Amino acid sequence: MWTPLTSKKAYVERWNRLALGNKLRSWSHFVDVPRSEESLRIMVRLTEPGKPLPLTDATHAQVAKFLSQSTYPDGALHFNECAPDDEVLFQGELMQGYLGRLEFRGCFPKLGTLQRMRDCLEGTCVNHMRGFEVTLMLRRYLSPAAYNDVEDLLEAYPDHVIELTAYLHELGWARGRNVIIWEVRDY
Repeated sequence: MWTPLTSKKAYVERWNRLALGNKLRSWSHFVDVPRSEESLRIMVRLTEPGKPLPLTDATHAQVAKFLSQSTYPDGALHFNECAPDDEVLFQGELMQGYLGRLEFRGCFPKLGTLQRMRDCLEGTCVNHMRGFEVTLMLRRYLSPAAYNDVEDLLEAYPDHVIELTAYLHELGWARGRNVIIWEVRDY
């Protein structure tokens, strides 16, 4: 068991060390973004906080064209893998409740639609599941490697909430996974 994550700062430190499951890939330089992945969608961010995104949900070719026409200095841009928000299988919060029983609160958006996490947790589409029903849902929707990762997180961080999204296809830095862990928290 790890030390509990009692602050956002502690969470971010472990998250940056890739110690909290799969996360979306990011690159400091465009030359490092893989060209061979045709389905990869890219978000271009400014490294200076608070500025609008110059480009989002773009192909490799679109980003290359954008960069050829941009006047941003070296180091001013950062590149992230975009989450395919129209390919969400489920998203929400997972935790071990009373006596270690799994609990899930979230939603199962219709493929091809966009549903934000906050709507899944607060809206009218919220599903509440407990116990074996949650285990069956995880086994049904997660790749074997993603399922093992989630089990490991539940074991390492009891009494924590795991905010996650499962996708139709694999994504992120850890190959063979179709889940992104957005947050693990006990604060």
